[in-house]
Amino acid sequence: MLKMLRLMKPSRIIHKIEIPYSIPYQQQLALFRFLGFLAIVCHWLACVWAMTLKVVDKAFPRWIDDISTVDASFGFFEEDRAVRTYIAAFYFCSYTMTSVGYGDIGPQNVLERIVCTVMVMLSGLFWAYVIGQVCTIVADINAESQEFRNRMHHLNMMMEEEHLPHQLKSRVREFFMHNRDQARHLTQQSLLDAMSPQLKAEVATVVNFPWLERVIFFNRFVRETEELQAQGVSVAPYRACIADIVRELKSVAYAQGEFVSNVRVLSILSKGLVLRSHRLEHKGSVWGEDFVLSDKALVRRVDFYALTYIEVLCLSRDDFMTIIAKHSLTCPRLGQIVRRYCVRVAVRRGIVAEARRRVQSMSKPLPSGTSGLSL
Repeated sequence: MLKMLRLMKPSRIIHKIEIPYSIPYQQQLALFRFLGFLAIVCHWLACVWAMTLKVVDKAFPRWIDDISTVDASFGFFEEDRAVRTYIAAFYFCSYTMTSVGYGDIGPQNVLERIVCTVMVMLSGLFWAYVIGQVCTIVADINAESQEFRNRMHHLNMMMEEEHLPHQLKSRVREFFMHNRDQARHLTQQSLLDAMSPQLKAEVATVVNFPWLERVIFFNRFVRETEELQAQGVSVAPYRACIADIVRELKSVAYAQGEFVSNVRVLSILSKGLVLRSHRLEHKGSVWGEDFVLSDKALVRRVDFYALTYIEVLCLSRDDFMTIIAKHSLTCPRLGQIVRRYCVRVAVRRGIVAEARRRVQSMSKPLPSGTSGLSL
């Protein structure tokens, strides 16, 4: 019995199953654990209940006499086989623990009444513990839904107190209903922060690779990281840069029909559809890569229109430059790639801007009385 008590604790076998496979901790695993807990406790009580048959003499009435009389009419004798006795004892203990009440089995002598009283008290404690734990599991499963309902309740109260127009109320409710899943990004960030530096860097690289490869300098940085790793070189500083970049991403939500204008901000569309520069952008689209340029005159303003409810991950230039400065000694390659990109884009856009300026100056009318250039 003491050896079976060890089954109640997390064993190495359970950990070996949990590591390679994704187990829903709040549902099947926890519920099956308490089902096993009930079975083990019922087994212990059944063993104790069956032991009373060995203590009490057959001359006295015993709990097994009633069912033995019924089964004997069919040619079955409970005490002839231990399995039949155990099944009867387990049956009695199961409905005793679950508070169903006594049926065709009950105590028949003083010793059985004493043992039964102790069993009822212990099984009541066990059953209360199981019920409490199961209720906790169910409450945890529905915690997100309950939080959303509370938020919507407070939102409706606020709009009623402020006497908002009906159309505006509908727009606000629609926004919050779509905004229900935005907390997922905050949850991912908190999980990343709880990981070790190396795991955090590796997970951040894999999760954010789809949009990292869409940004020219990030794509080159990631490719170089993979090449160095293939050569057996330690890439921990490289992945640490990526992890810090992902940590600085801010999730911003916009309602349907909103017009947004951003400058010097890298934007990644994580949900919804937007219209930008007469082009339809969907999940995973990236814009504002020139946010790294130091000359504001060369940075293009990005305007987009939310066709649906959208969620955008934003990275500001100040936060990004702080990351580059932080890793300037451990990983200077990121800063070098970004500076090379800035020079190339700045030269190209500077030439275009100067050409436009000269064209505009040539198109201006000459002052009156001037027929041309004088040497």
